[in-house]
Amino acid sequence: MARAKASLLAVKKKRLELPISKKPRFESLGDGLSLGYRRNQGAGTWVARKADGKGGSSQKVIGFADDYEDADGTRVLSWAQAQATAFAGASERGQCSASRLSVREAIDRYKADLQLRGGDLGNVARLLRHLPCPLQDRTLVDLRSGELRSWRDGLLQQLQPATVNRTANALKAALNLAADQHESIASRQAWEKGLSALPDASVARNVILPEPVVRQLVRAAYAQSHSLGLLVEVAAVTGARYSQIAGLRVQDLQIGGDSPRSIDDALVKEGAWGEKGAPPPSADPVLARPEARTGFGSTVDRRCIARQSQRRALEEIGPHALV
Repeated sequence: MARAKASLLAVKKKRLELPISKKPRFESLGDGLSLGYRRNQGAGTWVARKADGKGGSSQKVIGFADDYEDADGTRVLSWAQAQATAFAGASERGQCSASRLSVREAIDRYKADLQLRGGDLGNVARLLRHLPCPLQDRTLVDLRSGELRSWRDGLLQQLQPATVNRTANALKAALNLAADQHESIASRQAWEKGLSALPDASVARNVILPEPVVRQLVRAAYAQSHSLGLLVEVAAVTGARYSQIAGLRVQDLQIGGDSPRSIDDALVKEGAWGEKGAPPPSADPVLARPEARTGFGSTVDRRCIARQSQRRALEEIGPHALV
């Protein structure tokens, strides 16, 4: 089979110069097969695309690129290994046609995509808690807007409107991903209409903490644990969402020098980045806790932040109030 003889994507340095994008950059491998590279905030991902011969195609994320780690041939792939994996899996991807694809399978693929991108798996866990099995077993082509709307509205009996929207958005994201991978799914009308957002579900809370209070919270978080302190400080410095912080690497916090940004230089001297006050290698994740990077630690961390804020006679806050 044909191979791409030369490609920009084969050179790690050139790949990392590409802009971060949700859309992969594809190179044709021949026989209707293409291999794409999606530049992420962290390590990029390889995406295989197979044409179906009818004007459509299917896509599948097949692994991480060896941007920051050595290729192992399984989870982290070089350009050559990614090509071999794409060819090996091309026939398998064609076996599950859009007409047989179930909601359950779409959610499984969405979960796998989140794992590769370092997304918040809590979205999937919450969705599966509230999505009945009969609806999970429905095929995408058989979905109707009325049944999806009934399911969404039924959630209001046990969830707040804002939480209903987040849960419905997770399902919509899973279905949209499936449609992106199977271009033969011609219509998304069922979930675009049935899972539309409830109006006026969120009430804005404009909580802005003064800088001295933010510093107190950061120091109190470090007093409780190093990992919590690092999370709170990064939230205060960057203003990023929890899921975004979970994907950060040390180099993302380095501005024109070797030392990461800090809300207080004294924190670095006191060991915020380790016993010697020195930051870890630039390619290392900022958050060292595995559960934090996979989305399972967010609830615990937010409770810790809330506990620290209550000790200082503040109203309950989340990470966004730190900026």
